[in-house]
Amino acid sequence: SLTTPISPKQQMQRSMKIEEAIYRYLETDLPQLVENAQRELTVQPNDEYLSFIKQDIIKQLPIRIEHHLTANSTSSRSSENTLADDKIIDALKQEIQNGVFVFFSNLPENLKGMKTE
Repeated sequence: SLTTPISPKQQMQRSMKIEEAIYRYLETDLPQLVENAQRELTVQPNDEYLSFIKQDIIKQLPIRIEHHLTANSTSSRSSENTLADDKIIDALKQEIQNGVFVFFSNLPENLKGMKTE
């Protein structure tokens, strides 16, 4: 099978589509994700964590999208790209979920706010 390289315009469109989906995810699901991680890992709820995590994700997003697009460069056929983009979006969501748990797991005990010693 012959694959043709993705044009820069297509790459940009795909990147923007994925970025929009992740921004929506950050708005709709991230607060609950952070809340669940805080509860599960017994971290005192703190709205500043949500803001910090969201800003950190937004900063890393272009590089992560680029990484996934490069790793999953299929062809210039849009039906394949749509499937690939959905897989990339799911992979990024999974990275975000893992990242939130790693963030709270690695917080020093004194910042978790639950232990009084």
